Amino acid sequence: MEEYWLSQGDLEPAVDTSYILTPSVKLNLKDLARVVSAGIHPVLIQGETSVGKTSLIKWLAAATGNQCVRINNHEHTDIQEYIGCYSSDDHGKLVFKEGVLIDAMRKGYWIILDELNLAPTDVLEALNRLLDDNRELFIPETQEVVKAHPRFMLFATQNPPGLYARPESVFLSLTVLSPERSRNRLCATLTTFALSLSSRALCNEHLPSSGHPPDTK
Repeated sequence: MEEYWLSQGDLEPAVDTSYILTPSVKLNLKDLARVVSAGIHPVLIQGETSVGKTSLIKWLAAATGNQCVRINNHEHTDIQEYIGCYSSDDHGKLVFKEGVLIDAMRKGYWIILDELNLAPTDVLEALNRLLDDNRELFIPETQEVVKAHPRFMLFATQNPPGLYARPESVFLSLTVLSPERSRNRLCATLTTFALSLSSRALCNEHLPSSGHPPDTK
């Protein structure tokens, strides 16, 4: 992807020609590609409603052949949608059916958590372990620890804190790239994010420079 090396997924790369690549969109795609090329860092894109936060991620996923799934959060979002729950199969047997997040972790998909700051507290707390360096998640129902596939990427989007944000949602966002890229209403800054009262700073030196593949050691 231009100056950065990104892992190709299992799908055939496809470029959506209907997606208009304005100069500002190209700059945002370049910034997003830089973060994604690091390979492990979760990304938060913040911006006003309908400015293209989600479509930016989906375009990059398609262009690199990565399967992209999405969860649209709201105040009634159930943790079962993320993790999974027990239900009856075709034979009436009670089985555990994994949720969207667990499926994405196993298969190396990209997942977008839209409007994450609207999600209930129990959803945010469940994500804490996944945001650690070990990138794993515990399923209480099965007592299993699931480790993320190397290609798994987690993205979150949210509107600017204020009118629509849950007051108890805690985001200690650390800006990775230049805030000057907030133009044409896309007031988005690409950030790593934490859902706890402490976080490890991601400085620019932890991100790959152009022209070099990410270190996978």
